[in-house]
Amino acid sequence: MFYIRKDSGWVHSEINRYLSIMVLDLRMRIPFKPVRHNDFGYEYTLTPELTAWLREKNGRIERRFREEGFGSSFTQYQRALDVAERTEREAVIEETRIRAEVMTDMVGALEYALKHVDVCRSPREIVTYVNKALLTRYYEAQARRKGMRRVTVDGRRRMIAPYYEGAIRTILGVNSTEDYVYRRVSSKQADFMRELIGIVETDMAARDCAAYHVLPDGEYLLSRKYAAEKLGLPYLTVKMRLLRIRKLITERVA
Repeated sequence: MFYIRKDSGWVHSEINRYLSIMVLDLRMRIPFKPVRHNDFGYEYTLTPELTAWLREKNGRIERRFREEGFGSSFTQYQRALDVAERTEREAVIEETRIRAEVMTDMVGALEYALKHVDVCRSPREIVTYVNKALLTRYYEAQARRKGMRRVTVDGRRRMIAPYYEGAIRTILGVNSTEDYVYRRVSSKQADFMRELIGIVETDMAARDCAAYHVLPDGEYLLSRKYAAEKLGLPYLTVKMRLLRIRKLITERVA
C-alpha cells in the first residue's frame, strides 16, 4: 500500500493547498477538523468521508472558485482529487488482498505449529516452538506465493527463485533444439515429445509450475509422474521413453 501511494504523495499536499484556498480565500466552511492550521494554510487528512463531502459539494466549490477568479485552480484541484481517489481505491483493493493472503498463510502456519508441538514440554518450550514454527511456515507460504521453492543445496535447505530454460531442457535436462531432437528420434517418439513440449509451454506461460521439480540451481525439470498423468500413460512408460530419447540425442553420431 505504501508503494501504491508513494508516487502520488504530492496529491495530498496539493489538495490541502486548494482546501486552504477554500477556507481562507473563498470563505467556505469545511465540516472536518484540520490536523493543523495557521494564518497561511490548513492541513486535513484526506479520509473517504472528506472526499465524499468534496464530491457532494463539487458544484458549489466550482462556482465559488470561478466567482473569485480561480477557474484554472479548480481544474487543477479536480485532477488532484481524481488521482487521490483512484490511488486510494487501488490501495484499499491491495490491502484487502494482502490481508486475506496474510490471514490464510498465518492460520495455516499456526495450525501446523499447534499440530506438531509437544504438549508435554514446559510452557516456555511450547511457546518457543510455536513461535519458531509459526514464523517459519508463514514465511515459507509467503515465499511460495512469490514463486519461490525450497531446495537442498550442499545438505542445507533454502528458498530460491526457479527459472525456465526452454521446453527441451525442462523435459530432458539437456541443451538441444526441437529440430535436432526430431531428427534423432522415431516418428512415434517425436509425437510423444511434441505432446510434452505443448504441456510444458502451456504450463510455463500460465506460471502453473507447482507440479515441476526444481533442481538445486533453480532450474525447472518436468516431473515424470506429472507427465504420465497429463498423457494418460503409465509412469514407467513415460520414464523409459524419456531415458531412451535422452540417450539418442546425447550420444555421439557416428
